[in-house]
Amino acid sequence: MLTGRRTTARGLRGALSPSRAGMDDTKVARKEKDDPAKVARQGFDALMSGDDKVVAGSFKNRVEAVVARVLPDSVKAKQHRTLAEREDDDSDHGG
Repeated sequence: MLTGRRTTARGLRGALSPSRAGMDDTKVARKEKDDPAKVARQGFDALMSGDDKVVAGSFKNRVEAVVARVLPDSVKAKQHRTLAEREDDDSDHGG
């Protein structure tokens, strides 16, 4: 099963739990997630129908997957870096 970010079934567990990756204080951790049961159902249905891949999840995720196919790697890397950066406390912004 593949999602828009080509997440494997094993990797999906980690993708659903940013705290496992030490990313609790990042934008990706705070970003709204697709319902895991819905994603699992879509993957299972694809598997049972013989599909070798599926972009599971919300419409937004499917749009992101299409866009990711045409964006240069440098742009995707910058987006990933932005989402994965730790968010600073307000107290860290000088004064």
